[in-house]
Amino acid sequence: MKIKSLYCACNERTDNPLNHYAQSDCGAAPPGRPERLQLEQINAILADAQGDKYHAGGRLTATRILGCPRETLILDNKEIVYDVRQGLTTWHGTVKHRALKEHAIPGSYPEIRIAPFPFGEFEIEGVTDKVSADFRVIRDWKFHSETSQGFKYERFRKGTTDPEGAAQLNIYRIGIAKSILKVAPEEYRPRLVLVHGAEVKHGEVGSFEAEQPLMSEAEVLALRPFDDEREPGTQPHTVKAIMQMLADATTAIRAGVDVDQVIREVPMVGRNVWTWKWNKQSKRRERLAIGDKCTKYCSAKRACFELAGMAI
Repeated sequence: MKIKSLYCACNERTDNPLNHYAQSDCGAAPPGRPERLQLEQINAILADAQGDKYHAGGRLTATRILGCPRETLILDNKEIVYDVRQGLTTWHGTVKHRALKEHAIPGSYPEIRIAPFPFGEFEIEGVTDKVSADFRVIRDWKFHSETSQGFKYERFRKGTTDPEGAAQLNIYRIGIAKSILKVAPEEYRPRLVLVHGAEVKHGEVGSFEAEQPLMSEAEVLALRPFDDEREPGTQPHTVKAIMQMLADATTAIRAGVDVDQVIREVPMVGRNVWTWKWNKQSKRRERLAIGDKCTKYCSAKRACFELAGMAI
């Protein structure tokens, strides 16, 4: 991620220099508001945001092909205006992943970097969070807000699969089979486990494991990330299509086509799905206008909306 300047709520400007917080000590909060970040937190958030060299440069990874291609292309090819408050949750997850890796159980693999392997019509790669010593269990850590954790636990209690989480673990499974174990993916059948964690109030579920089903390569390629379970097909773009979008756009940019022009033609995958809201009067969830909002954790949102001529 390349950061050109900072947005700060203290002055609502988007051209604050990268040392803005050291100079102003505003803590990223409007005057009189309590939600201050410490300078040490801000420095750590900025360092982690700019220091990720793995998810960059047009690389196709397990997490990237399950997300929004427009976000990926913006973060790979444009300098962005960054809001440190939006990076706080991601930073918390990064810190926890790092700590778990440092305190891994002897004999297990706290991280395996899977070399590029054929997947569909392209080559992709990935990094696992934990693989047992005998390769019989692949785990992936997921860290959430309290609200999101409650949602994930409710899905788990009902026996509902996490589609994107299951797909990510299966990509790792297929990659390990092809690149490391040198066996056919259908012959490698480990347990696939998502470990969901969050800081929650006393009595709530702070951590739980959710085992995920095996998926074939064809099933992963056909998955529509962020699709609406109530109305399947609301998000029309498959993993296969997202991979093609990323490859085509990266090729065009490297060939000299205007970056903004290329990115404008790539859809906001997932934008038309985050459209449900709790109606206090009717006491039920209702759909808002199609295309109402994106996930709030997108670092590319400001640049993305500007390219689309939309207000953030």
